[in-house]
Amino acid sequence: MLDAVIDAVAELGYQDTRLADIIARAGVSRKTFYEYFKDMEECFLAAYDMHVGALSEQTAQAFLGDGPRPWPQQVRDGVRAFLGYLSDHPTAARVCMVDALGASRASRAKRDNAMRSFTFFVDAGRGSASHEVPGRTAMAVLGAANELIATELLYGSPENLDGLAPDIVYLITLPFLGPRKAFAEREKAIAPN
Repeated sequence: MLDAVIDAVAELGYQDTRLADIIARAGVSRKTFYEYFKDMEECFLAAYDMHVGALSEQTAQAFLGDGPRPWPQQVRDGVRAFLGYLSDHPTAARVCMVDALGASRASRAKRDNAMRSFTFFVDAGRGSASHEVPGRTAMAVLGAANELIATELLYGSPENLDGLAPDIVYLITLPFLGPRKAFAEREKAIAPN
């Protein structure tokens, strides 16, 4: 049912998706649906949580890696993992990153919480900065990265998401490392590991 709600919302939009659309895609009865969820929103939020949880886990594993390494390398690895998950799950990527904004108040709150949970990866760069970086930098950087990703999901192709890695690495490292070092990190992100 979680895949069915993602597929239905991707095709129809959240506001135009009806319970009948979900149960038809899932191949379950209305009764079965209500044994698991009280309504469509609860099902949608469970699907959102499933994908964002997997995305967070995959990104964190790549970021933390097998041991200590420089923060810029962690960023490159984390960004590649993040974009890789989105490329592997393009329908869920679009629904979770774009459609969730217009779905419901609860989905917007979950999206905001998800964005805040990723600030750790950006704020970890504060130790690499030779200057003070404003407190809201991580949210601003993630907002910019999110906009690049959302634009590609809406108007481009999920297969092109990996191509955003160099620019996203640059955006994340710039406030902490400065333009010259951030550009060098961008260049490293162009070449595979």
